[in-house]
Amino acid sequence: MQSPALSSLAKLTAKHYPVAMANDELINLVGWCRRERDSLRMQQEMLQSGRFRIFNVEGTEHIDTTPDSIERIKVNIAELDLILADYQARGVHG
Repeated sequence: MQSPALSSLAKLTAKHYPVAMANDELINLVGWCRRERDSLRMQQEMLQSGRFRIFNVEGTEHIDTTPDSIERIKVNIAELDLILADYQARGVHG
């Protein structure tokens, strides 16, 4: 027979383990959001500076779509900023 202390510990661990896993998953997701935002900022900087350009090939023409890409990147960064701000506003830090 299991001691009352071990039984209580087992129940506590079983009860809180899913929360710990969920917190770990959330922290991993927040970390990904931060890394993705940093990567997008770097792409935005390179495109805006002219170091890189993005072209679509239509037939024999090369059409510069860099401005469209920059706008999409800005939208994605803004979405990630909102996610991260919401995470911080909830008082959860990872």
